[in-house]
Amino acid sequence: GSEGTFVVTAESGGVQGTATIEVVSTMLPIRINCGSNDYDVAGWLRDDAFVSGGSDWVNPDTVDTQGVVNAAPAAVYQSVRHESPHRYNITVPDGVYLLRLHFADKYGNRSMNYFAEGEQILSDFDIASSAGGSNRALVLDFRVAVSDGDGLQLDAQSSGDVFEAGIEVLQWTEDEPRPDGDGGSVDGDGGGPADEAGDSGQQDGGIAGDTDSGTGDDAGMTVSGGCSACSAAAPGGCWSLLLLAGLLLLRRRGR
Repeated sequence: GSEGTFVVTAESGGVQGTATIEVVSTMLPIRINCGSNDYDVAGWLRDDAFVSGGSDWVNPDTVDTQGVVNAAPAAVYQSVRHESPHRYNITVPDGVYLLRLHFADKYGNRSMNYFAEGEQILSDFDIASSAGGSNRALVLDFRVAVSDGDGLQLDAQSSGDVFEAGIEVLQWTEDEPRPDGDGGSVDGDGGGPADEAGDSGQQDGGIAGDTDSGTGDDAGMTVSGGCSACSAAAPGGCWSLLLLAGLLLLRRRGR
C-alpha cells in the first residue's frame, strides 16, 4: 500500500537471497523526473522503474522556465535521460491520456524522433529552435490512446543524441481546453490538443467566439426565436415589434 524502494529477503534452509523492488503508483497523474536521482522533486517519481536503455546526464546550466505554460519545477530540467535508443514503459490501463513531455537543450541542430504507442509524435525534432532559445524549457502535449493492454510505451530514437527531462501522464478530458503544445493525436483521429486560450465557448442561443460589443443592430442579440430571444443588449427590440403590430391593427380597423 505504499510507494518507495523496498528490500525483499527470501530464505530457505541455508540459502538466502535479497532483491530491491521499486513500488510506484499507477494513479493519475503520473509524473516522472527523467535522469539523475540526485535531483528528486516532490510529487515526481524517479525514472528507474519505467526506463530501459540510455543513461543519465546532468545539465550544468540553469534552465529558464519563466513564462513557459505548464513548466515543471526547475530541478526537473537539471538532468535528462539520453542516448539512442531508450524506452519508457508506463503501466496504465487502456484509455485516452494526455502525454506531456518536458525538454531543455543548450545546443541546437538536433534531429530527435519520438514514438508513443508505436506512432511517431515528433520527427527531426530540435529542442532549442522549438523552445525559442538555448536552455529554455519546452513543454509539448499529445493525446495518446492506449488499447493493447500493456500500458503506454514512449520510444526515443536518433542518429545522434536524444533526451528528455520529464514525462507526465494525465487524464484526457474531451470537454476542457487543452494546454499549449505542438503535439497531435496518436490514435488516428487527427485531432490534437487545442490551444489553452481555445474557443471562447458558446452560451445557450449565442454565437460561439463572438466577443464584439459593438453598437450595431445585432450587437448582443441571440437568434433562437421568440421574444425571449431578445437580449438586454437590445432592450427595445420586442417592444418595437409589438408597437408595429398594434399600428397595423389600428390601420386595418380605420379602413
